[in-house]
Amino acid sequence: MVTYDSRPPVTDDDDPYGRNAAFEAALAARAEQAARDIAARDEAQRANVDPQATDLFDQLVAERVAYYLEHGIPDQPADHNPLNPYLIDWPEFWATEHDDTEWLLEPLFADGRSHALYAGAKTGKSYLVLAACAALANGRKFLEHPGGEPVHILYLDYEMSPQDVRERLEEFGYGPDDDLTHLHYALLPSLPPLDTEAGGQALLASATALNARFVIIDTTSRSIAGDENDADTLRAFYRCTGLLLKQAGIGWARLDHAGKDATKGQRGTSAKNDDVDIVCRLERTDAGQKIIATHRRMSWYPEKTEINVVELGGTVTFTNADGPSYLAGTADVVADLERLGVAPGASNAVCRDALKAAGLGRNNKLIASAVKFRKAELIDARSDGIEDLDEATYEQAVGRGTRRGTLPEAPRERNEGTGGNAPESSGERLGERSGTVADATGERSASLQGMQSPSVDREHDDGPVRDDDWFA
Repeated sequence: MVTYDSRPPVTDDDDPYGRNAAFEAALAARAEQAARDIAARDEAQRANVDPQATDLFDQLVAERVAYYLEHGIPDQPADHNPLNPYLIDWPEFWATEHDDTEWLLEPLFADGRSHALYAGAKTGKSYLVLAACAALANGRKFLEHPGGEPVHILYLDYEMSPQDVRERLEEFGYGPDDDLTHLHYALLPSLPPLDTEAGGQALLASATALNARFVIIDTTSRSIAGDENDADTLRAFYRCTGLLLKQAGIGWARLDHAGKDATKGQRGTSAKNDDVDIVCRLERTDAGQKIIATHRRMSWYPEKTEINVVELGGTVTFTNADGPSYLAGTADVVADLERLGVAPGASNAVCRDALKAAGLGRNNKLIASAVKFRKAELIDARSDGIEDLDEATYEQAVGRGTRRGTLPEAPRERNEGTGGNAPESSGERLGERSGTVADATGERSASLQGMQSPSVDREHDDGPVRDDDWFA
């Protein structure tokens, strides 16, 4: 017989994902109705509620009925909708800025999103991801991530040895004097499979305890119990693990192997593409690596990113070969915002409201592109020791050539703006930069300054391509 151990009421802090709340809601609904029915009968009928019911749920109902009978029945039925924890509060939804924190590490990890990164053998997916995670945890600059406050990262490594990890970190320039306490590296962990409820709950508990903002699972096949060729295995992974992390606001990336033909996707079931926001294939190039987004839920995630991998002074560095990309017409929006006196670090919402008030409404993607550029200039200026960015100082910062890319004005017949009185483009002043931009369709194009003949991207076989084969 199952006995019931009385527990204190469940609070929001105890139950952030609503499972206990849903159970309590269903329980309360049954108990309340039972209490109403019983209250309408005579006293003898109340004894029909069996206090020794063997079914746990019936026992809880019986106790709740007894409580209502002793303390009174609510005048109005309570709201017992189990979906309440998940329903959008529309006033709060519209009042919240949703597009200011898109990137955790640009252009690789989107904040709070789910990723699948796959590659052929010895392509360097774990190598790249470890370097990125170490930079986030240590607050270093990496690719387009400017550095800053360290970020808690949980890395599940099912493959490497301590010697492998140390060798790679030393290649990236880390040592005993570097603070990697935010990199929570679980080496060869023994967790329940992540396609089971026990595995998902265990990983969520660990990530929550460590305050992790992002989780790496390296690699998929070693973290699950089911057959990776079976779509149900991946559906179970998402239901038991991926969904829990996403509900908690924790981004994650699942590293995986390519199939026999890497261009045709990941090894195993095609369902591996269905449960994530971004699917990327990693390839090797003469200069380093190339990331190709084969599936994207968000249009702002770049389709292709070329990464130069270079050893400088004994340290392996990763740089974005193309530089950042911006939509055509970004220079016009930047000029409008400067003319309107909008602060350099202002959010998308603030910039959008200022432009709208001036009759210069623009679409959200173009505004986001301008905000990205202006914040990048702000970071560049501060890195040069400029703390108080008044208008004149910001003008000087924007006038300097920086790593932030060329912003040519948009072709007038394809201008993204909806307002008819936009000022003349500041493309001449901003055109001192190098980098990449995007045409009006959102595709990347070469910089207008310092353009060179494009290099041929030669793909590699699985064999070694250089003597110092970092990715082996």
